[in-house]
Amino acid sequence: MVGATKKNSKVQLWLSSSLITTVTSDDQGQFIASLKNITQSENILQVKVLDGNDKVIGESQKIVVKK
Repeated sequence: MVGATKKNSKVQLWLSSSLITTVTSDDQGQFIASLKNITQSENILQVKVLDGNDKVIGESQKIVVKK
């Protein structure tokens, strides 16, 4: 998965209500994360952006991913 936010932001990727990884965006605000362990026929993906205190300050819409 590739996305963009403000530079050096902490980004969480959630898959079907479970946190799967946390990454940090680069100096351009881009982030890359691999989606692994997609086992269900239908999964719900959501991205959340955190502030310096790890509080959620923004989140994407929920995206349905089908295997």
